[in-house]
Amino acid sequence: MDEENRFKSETKAEIRRDEKGYFLPGNPPGPGRPKGQSLKEFAREYLMTLPPEAKKEYLDKLPQDIVWKMAEGMPSQEQEVKGNLSITVVKFNGTDDPS
Repeated sequence: MDEENRFKSETKAEIRRDEKGYFLPGNPPGPGRPKGQSLKEFAREYLMTLPPEAKKEYLDKLPQDIVWKMAEGMPSQEQEVKGNLSITVVKFNGTDDPS
C-alpha cells in the first residue's frame, strides 16, 4: 500500500448507523457549513451594486407583498395554542434503548 492510501485509510473514521439509519453514539461530526459566501450574501452584494434605476426595475417585477416584507420584515406570526401537554421521559441504563 502506498503512503497516500495508507494515510487516507488511517484518517477516515468508520460511520456507524443503527437499523433505521440513525447515527450511533460516538460518530465523528460532519464537516459543517461549507466555507465561502452564501447565496444570500452574494445576492445582497450584487443588489447593492445596482444603480437606483435597475433596483427600481427589479422591485417592480416582484409582487408588492414581497417588496413590503423585504423592506419592513416579516409580520409577526404569533399564535396562541391552548391545551394540555404531558411528556414522559424514560431512560434505561442511561440510554433510550430498553434492551
